Amino acid sequence: MNPFEKIIGYESVRKELEKTADALKNPQIYAKLGTCAPRGLLLYGKPGVGKTLMASCLIQASGRKVFACRKDKPDRNFASYIREVFKQAEYEAPSIVFLDDLDKFSNDDEERKNTEEYVTVQTCIDIVKTSDVFVIATANDIDLLPVSLLRTGRFDRVIHIDVPDKKDAVDIIRHYLRNKPCEADMDYENLGGIMALHSCSDLETAVNKAGLLAGYERCDKISLRHLILGCIYISCEIAPESIISGADGKEVEYAAYHEAGHVVVSEILFPGSVSASCVFKEDDGYVSGITKYNFEKMLSVDGVFGKITRTMAGCAAVKYKFGSVDLGSSRDINDARWEMSMLIEHSSAFGEFPRQNNCEYSQNILSGMEQIAAVKIEECSKRAEKIIFENRELFEAVAKELLSKGLLIAEDIRRIKRTVLEHETFLSHRAV
Repeated sequence: MNPFEKIIGYESVRKELEKTADALKNPQIYAKLGTCAPRGLLLYGKPGVGKTLMASCLIQASGRKVFACRKDKPDRNFASYIREVFKQAEYEAPSIVFLDDLDKFSNDDEERKNTEEYVTVQTCIDIVKTSDVFVIATANDIDLLPVSLLRTGRFDRVIHIDVPDKKDAVDIIRHYLRNKPCEADMDYENLGGIMALHSCSDLETAVNKAGLLAGYERCDKISLRHLILGCIYISCEIAPESIISGADGKEVEYAAYHEAGHVVVSEILFPGSVSASCVFKEDDGYVSGITKYNFEKMLSVDGVFGKITRTMAGCAAVKYKFGSVDLGSSRDINDARWEMSMLIEHSSAFGEFPRQNNCEYSQNILSGMEQIAAVKIEECSKRAEKIIFENRELFEAVAKELLSKGLLIAEDIRRIKRTVLEHETFLSHRAV
C-alpha cells in the first residue's frame, strides 16, 4: 500500500510530500541533475488536521530510519535530549529527524523565542547539514517559533495545513464511513457543507457519534439523520437529546418560527443552501434554535447582502408572525452588524472611506459608516419580511414541521418545498 493513501483529501499537500519522499528515497536520480532533496520541511496548522499523519506517511515512503523527538522530558534535560537525537541521526545517516509539536519544545512565553531548546534545534540542524539528515517538524502555531529557525536552509519548505474545505470534508467523511453499514443515497454534499472548515479529528468524531446514535436506537444502518445529528453535535455542541420535538409553549413556537424564517429566506435567495435546522433546549433551560448552511465560498456584494438578509430573517419572521420584537435575536443582529461593517469597509459600494494615517478612521467617518450600516441592515430586514410574506405557505409548513420534529435536514426541506409547490400549482389550476 502506498503510505500516502492514508491522507484523504489535501491533494496539493500530498503531491508535495510525495515529491519530497521520492527525492529522499532516490537521491542518485536527483544527483545526476545536480540537485538534492530539501534539508527540512515544517507542517503547521490547527490541531487535528493530520500533520503528524502526513509526516509519518512521508517518513514511511522515504524508507529512511527515523529518530523522533517530542517534548516528553523535563526542561532541564530536554536540550541534551535534542542533541542526542540529532547525534544518533547523524551516525545512522541517511536518516530523518522528526520534531513533533515543535512549538511546544519551550515553555517560555512567546516574547522569549530564543530559548535554549530552540537555539539547540537550530545549532543541531546546522551541524547535520553536511550529513544526509532530513528534518521534518510539525507545529500548531509557528508564531511561537523564532524567525531564524524558519529560514531557508533550516526548513526549506514551510507548508500550512488548513482545515478541510467542503470537497475535502466530503472525501474524509466518505473515508470514515467506508466500512460502516449506511443507508443508501447518503447526501455527502450536505454533510460536507456542514462540516467544512472543521478538523479531520472533528469529522471522525462526528461519524463515530452517528454510529453511537444508530446503535442506541438499535438501527441496522447509519442514516443521514444520524450523521446530521453527529455533525451538529460537533459543530454546534448541541446534544441530540436536547432537540425539542412535539412540544407546546410560546417559547418553543417563537424559536421554531424564528428558524423557519432563516430557512425560507435562505432557500429563496440561495436555493439548496440549508443543510439543517433545529430547535433545542440549552443547558440553562432556555429554548433556542440554529440553522446550518452549506459552506459558501467568497460571495459578491449582492451575495453578502443576501447573507445579511438571511441573518435578519429570524427577527423578521417573529415580527411577521407574532407582531412583536424577537428579544432573543441579539446574536443575529450582532452578526449582521459585523457583516455589514466588513462590507462597507472593504467595498466601495457606498463610497470610499479614507483612513487617517492610512490605518485609522476618523470619528466622523466611523459615525457615518455606522449610520449607513444601520440603514442597510433595516433594508435587509424589510426584504426578509417581504420574502417571508410572499412565501408564507412555505414558511408555515417549515415552522409546523420544525415544531413537530425538532430537526429538519436538507432532505426534509426539499420535500416540504416540493409539497408546497405542488399545492400552489394545484390551486392555480383550480383558479383557472
